Formats: sequence, C-alpha cells, structure tokens
Amino acid sequence: MQDESWIIYAVNIHTGGGKILLDSLLLNQAIGPVCALFADHRYKPSTTQNYDIFYAKNSVIDRLKAEYNLHQYVKTLPKNKTYRILFFGNLPPLVKPQLASILYLQNCYLTRQMPLPKDSILVTLRNFFESQILKIFAKNVNEIWVQTAWMKKMTQAYLPKAVLSIKPLLPHFAVQANSQLEKKYDFIYVGSLCLNKRFNFFIEALSKLDQELKKKINVVIILDNTFLDLDMIKFSNIELKILFKISHETLSVYYTQSKNFVLTSLYESFCLPLYEAKYYGCHIIAPTVGYTENLDFEFTAYKATDCDELADKMASLSLIT
Repeated sequence: MQDESWIIYAVNIHTGGGKILLDSLLLNQAIGPVCALFADHRYKPSTTQNYDIFYAKNSVIDRLKAEYNLHQYVKTLPKNKTYRILFFGNLPPLVKPQLASILYLQNCYLTRQMPLPKDSILVTLRNFFESQILKIFAKNVNEIWVQTAWMKKMTQAYLPKAVLSIKPLLPHFAVQANSQLEKKYDFIYVGSLCLNKRFNFFIEALSKLDQELKKKINVVIILDNTFLDLDMIKFSNIELKILFKISHETLSVYYTQSKNFVLTSLYESFCLPLYEAKYYGCHIIAPTVGYTENLDFEFTAYKATDCDELADKMASLSLIT
C-alpha cells in the first residue's frame, strides 16, 4: 500500500532463528518500509537503516515499559500516512493498539497442540505462561501470521476465532551458494541439545549406520550448545567433525560442502535450517511429521520414531552420493 509504513515490535528477539528472520525483515523490507523498531537491547541490526530504534532491557518491567512507549509513539505519528504494527516475538500486546496490528507467531508450543518442551522447569513454565498470554490477548491484534499450513492448522485449533494467514519469511542469504566447493561431507546435522531436536536419536542412527557401512564416510555436526562429552561418540567407519556456535557465514560453507542434511526434530514451527540446507544444495532427510507435510520439494522421508529406518535411508544415500 502506498504511503504505508511498519512499526516492528520485537523486544524479545536477539539470537537464533528469530534474529536471522528479523535481520532479513529489516534488510529486505519484505512487508514494506519500516519507520520504527522496538528491540531487545542485545539485538544489533545487521545494517544501518533509516528508522527509529527503541531498545528495551531483558526484564518484565522494561518490556512493559516498551509496550507503553510503543503506544505513546503511535500517538506522535502524522495522520496523513498509514501505519501498521507487526508484533514479531510470538506475544500479542497487553493493550490493543490504535493502529492495525499483526502478530507473527513462530513458536508452535504456544498453540498447545503438542506437549510442552521438558528441557527444564523454566522452559516448560515459560512456554505455558506465554501460551496463556497468547490465548487471553490474541484479540488485541487484527490478524496472526504463521509460516506454514501446519502451523496455521495448529493455531486455528487453539484460537478458533483468530484471523490467520500464511506468510512465510525466508532469510536473506548473504552468502550465495558456491557450486565450486567440494562436497566433502556425506551428511550434515544442524541443531542443539534441546530434547525436541533429538540429537541422541541422530547419534543412535549414526551408530547403526556405522555397523552397516563398508567404507569410510564423513559427517559434520553443528550445534549451538558447547556442553557435550565428545569422548562418548566414537565410530569405526564414520569420520565425525563437531563444531559449536559458528557464524552464519561459516555455516553456509558447511551446508555447501555437504551432500545430505539430516533432520530429526519432532516439532518445528518452520525449521529454518531445513530451508537453508536446501538453498545451499543439500538433499534433505526428514521425518514424516506435521511441519514436513507440505514441503514444495522432494526429500527422503522416514518414520519419526524409527531409528533403524533413518539409518537404512542414510546407508542407501551414502552408496549413491
């Protein structure tokens, strides 16, 4: 829409996939020109942009103040232009804004259509309370955007009266795919030690694969955690390389150097690494679960609970790739 500007409210985004998508949103102006950003004080935009920035510290009080400041900022806007607000951090405002507003929902656990994560009591409680905030205050936005058809179905089940739209937001790929790089790794795994990611399930599949192999293969694992006992992971036919907390640019190189990307998560709202790996030329191996229902590209599927099937599929691919 002509003469329309956006206010991005993202006071709880500063790292991980959320940061990558926020960077892309600001850099590409994917939804339109941005006039203001309300951000976590730890977030630093990847490039200089011509918009107002208001920072909030990581505390309940400061985030309440940030919403108050948002409403005050709205009052100062000129009346001869159209403005909208995008709440980018999963949670709707506590007070309905005077402008049309949209919530971008990226956390599938808040829909309560799957078990809450059990990595720690704190993680479980945070997701529980945020799901209640979503339930109570979703009426304060005009629309909710999600990234996949599965996520729309889960959200509609939890918020039957909400207006929902599918608005996938892909990252800005700062590093272009390089077809000249050698495909030196047979498999790449990108994740964390969160229970939902099922890193142990992947290691078990590697163990079974190791027993089937008749030749040496190379596997690279990239995690965002550093607490891992590497001495517990030993194979005969798999040369394993494990890296922690690497840059996004370095990650793109490892994607490009890998033949196959293995995914083991049970629940994902969108699964950014899936699309990154595809962009950089990996063949995808993924479980048959909700978030892989409507992928628009071919991939090798396996039953989510069947570790033997995953190992067999990897063994077949290691013979032909």
